[in-house]
Amino acid sequence: MTDKTPIGIDFVDEQYGGAFRGRPLLVSGASKGGKSVAAYHFLRRGFRMQERSLMLSARPSADIVVEADAMGMGFSAAIEEGSLILLEYSDDVPGRHSESAMTLPPDSFLQLADLVREQAIARLVLDTCLPWVAIRGADRLGEHVFSFIRSLDRMNVTTLMTMPRAASLAAARLYKLVEEQVPISVTLGGDDESSRLLIVNKYLGMDDRVGCEFPFEIRPGAGILAPASKGQQAEAAAATAGDTSAAAASGDRVRFSSAVFGDT
Repeated sequence: MTDKTPIGIDFVDEQYGGAFRGRPLLVSGASKGGKSVAAYHFLRRGFRMQERSLMLSARPSADIVVEADAMGMGFSAAIEEGSLILLEYSDDVPGRHSESAMTLPPDSFLQLADLVREQAIARLVLDTCLPWVAIRGADRLGEHVFSFIRSLDRMNVTTLMTMPRAASLAAARLYKLVEEQVPISVTLGGDDESSRLLIVNKYLGMDDRVGCEFPFEIRPGAGILAPASKGQQAEAAAATAGDTSAAAASGDRVRFSSAVFGDT
């Protein structure tokens, strides 16, 4: 029987049943398109299910905690409880400030595998996975990507990998090589916040659902959600208008809050 586990994005889990437990899934898209936010949902679902989780990122861990907490993901509490570990790519990794140029030392994967085993990690996020799959020497690239994905499979950890949108022919080739090896691939697209789409490019065993597009929003305090219906929007607007009028009548000030988003 196929074993699945929730990705953490409700409208995707409802339609597909989640990701394949112990196997990788690929999330690609443009800068600020929502890749890291999708990873936050994935991790939150993990520690809510009592699964220890690890995120490895090129971004400062402190920034990730602030951003995730602003979306209501509860990262601070999860870290204090020991159910979530955040690590940064080492300062001495060449190109760590540029996704496209980053490379890792040869023994990095062995160190990662040891960490996953020693800490009993069930969910892993590689945000971005480029340092692991991009190597010099195009003749060996396909073999390297195949070996890397199979090694993740043997680790038996459910892994969410992010990749930036391909900006060159070489990057497009790398993306296709990775996508060929993973059972699930989705893209977060859209030119602006009003046209965001989650597109399912690949889902093993559900070919009839490939190509499905799901509109979504990224909301402060909530993260990725399906857009509200017109009726819900009208109700929210009416409630806001009522609250504002009541506050004005009583002489109280109406307070507004905001969340700061980084490169997600």
